[in-house]
Amino acid sequence: MPFKRTPPRIASSTEPRESPYHGGSEPNISTYKDDSDVGDFSTNMSTRATKRKHDQDFKDELQAFKVDILSTLNSWKDSQENKMETILMSINKLRNEYKELHTSVKFMSSNYDEIREKIASLDKEKQEQLKCIRELENKINLWREIKNDPL
Repeated sequence: MPFKRTPPRIASSTEPRESPYHGGSEPNISTYKDDSDVGDFSTNMSTRATKRKHDQDFKDELQAFKVDILSTLNSWKDSQENKMETILMSINKLRNEYKELHTSVKFMSSNYDEIREKIASLDKEKQEQLKCIRELENKINLWREIKNDPL
């Protein structure tokens, strides 16, 4: 169902101007002169003080927030850097201690191997000496039996 529409009226110079944006009123009411009995509009109207723009308030708040966040992040970063430096120093100290322990363990391991070899050698020598002592005791016992000379 189509709508029927009439074309807009053309404003004449005697008729007040109508605009879709102004709702049929003069754009600047304070300068509009009317011959009606209302009187002079400029004396009845007070001018408003210009308001501070809301955009500026938001920009100021945003700037303050930005400065606050940046200072918080910078202090947090400094704190983290200090902690990281402490951790790195501890790690380096532990590495040095590890190297010293590693060197000590190598030294003790080589000494342990040498001592173990010496102990094995001494055990073998002891066994040989015990064998010789038994042989000598056996010979002495055999010689005593031959001589029948008990001591």
